[in-house]
Amino acid sequence: VSSSGREGTNRAMAPLSFSPTQRGAALSRAASLLRSTGAEVEVDEGRGYIHAVLPRPPPNFITEDLEILLIGGEEAGKGNNGVATFRDAARVKLPTPPWCLEKGCINGNKEQRKRVSDLAQELGWGPSDAGRMEDEGKWTPIFFNADPVPPDE
Repeated sequence: VSSSGREGTNRAMAPLSFSPTQRGAALSRAASLLRSTGAEVEVDEGRGYIHAVLPRPPPNFITEDLEILLIGGEEAGKGNNGVATFRDAARVKLPTPPWCLEKGCINGNKEQRKRVSDLAQELGWGPSDAGRMEDEGKWTPIFFNADPVPPDE
């Protein structure tokens, strides 16, 4: 999964907002939390960049690379919006199941989405588009659904 706008919808997630925390504090806290999970973590404080190698438990044993880049947020409380962009990629790809049956499910990358969401929750970071999605977002199943999508009112 990635916060890059170039990814397909099944691989995309919104960037995370770490405001009002200052970038340096957000960076060290994220690195510390990742280390506590057993990840090998490299930090470039000047760029606000973290690269973590995440070992995976059985049954898959697939190693993943998590990259986080913090943008903005140099001065806490000054109205600067700090945003964390990220990419979580497995070194070996597994087949994606061809179905999605639960509300809010996006086909594929479920474990990576959960990992990024759990990390964000522990850090107190939220999706940068959270307010807009609460106001405008709709869940529309795309599999096993013959109903047309209702028009915006």
